[in-house]
Amino acid sequence: EKTTKSACQSFITSKHRRKMIVMLLDEVDQLETTNNSVLYTLFEWPALHNSRLILIGIANALDLTDRQLPRLKAQVTCQPNWFTSLPTTRNRSSASSNTDSNRCRG
Repeated sequence: EKTTKSACQSFITSKHRRKMIVMLLDEVDQLETTNNSVLYTLFEWPALHNSRLILIGIANALDLTDRQLPRLKAQVTCQPNWFTSLPTTRNRSSASSNTDSNRCRG
């Protein structure tokens, strides 16, 4: 596990690569464990020096980061930006993704 984690960390912080990496995780709340080490690792990677990772997590729990990852609040660089969205229906899916992505840009 440490070797894989280290390899991933090296990959996302490599100075030789210039392209950003977008990681989209659906059902993030399913990754909850006793110590939440996987979730903490994922949320901390974008804040690493030279990180090229953009993490987009989708969860059903609106308070996931507040309830399960309180340590993130202590680290200014690890505090996630989040927004809520209504459940998507087939008719709303393309319009919803366009609207939501515009909201993320600020």
